[in-house]
Amino acid sequence: MANSHNQSFFGQNVAMFVRSSSKFDDFIFVQSIKRKGGNVWEKPSQGEGKNIKISLGEMIMIQKVLNREQETWSTYHRYKEENTQISVNWQEKAIWINIGEYNKKLKSPNIEILSLLINHLIKEKIEFSTGRKPDDAFSSPSKASKKLHNLHNATPKPSLNKIQSNRNSEKIVTNLSSTPNTQNTRHQGWSEGDSKVIIKEEIINNPSNIFHKKGISNKNTSSEPIDTRNIKGIIQRETPKALLIRFESGIESWIPKSTIHSDFSSQITGLQSFLIQSWVLDKKNAAT
Repeated sequence: MANSHNQSFFGQNVAMFVRSSSKFDDFIFVQSIKRKGGNVWEKPSQGEGKNIKISLGEMIMIQKVLNREQETWSTYHRYKEENTQISVNWQEKAIWINIGEYNKKLKSPNIEILSLLINHLIKEKIEFSTGRKPDDAFSSPSKASKKLHNLHNATPKPSLNKIQSNRNSEKIVTNLSSTPNTQNTRHQGWSEGDSKVIIKEEIINNPSNIFHKKGISNKNTSSEPIDTRNIKGIIQRETPKALLIRFESGIESWIPKSTIHSDFSSQITGLQSFLIQSWVLDKKNAAT
């Protein structure tokens, strides 16, 4: 089963794109662009067109219209003081999808394609976006016990009731079963026999106040200037070395932190501006 979906519906003057970056997101993006003239279309990378976020509940209402359980449905979105009217309605054998000033008309078989796609995405997101994500290393007690048991068998016996730390943030933790109030008890599923393990973890104090400052890990030590571009996006996930960013174009990509030359915070859920080295954006087609 694919993790992402991207379907385009082109017409003479208006095109519409339906995108789902991850089956674990409970939303999709619908993007519309117009023909400027000749063979030239609006470019989302230059801030042209309209891109809206459709929630799972809104997807269900759109599907009701596509199934002709009701003839029309409308709502509006408000983003940065800008209101966008959204409506879906039938007109004889055609269906109109109106997003602000972008009006897209669909006929058969595109109506059937959109209906099947929306129906699939609804089922997919209900199954995956409402459950635990697979990147959780301790997603179940049985997996946690097995993981800790393997670590226990691979490590030497440390001194009792002692925690040793080094500069790589490696901790040797002993007697976990006798210290229920420590932060390590959040990993459920071990038994009393698994009392001595090595856990590698990154220690972050007061994460709500963490704001990554430019130049800490990505200083330019040479005299040559770095070619960068300013682009907006939303942080989806973060690892010690990279950010998963969904850009305004709808494209989602992993970007190395060493190539980001601006402040950012993974605690911000909305759009942020990123100053990113141009070669990375070109390689990943993130700015298109």
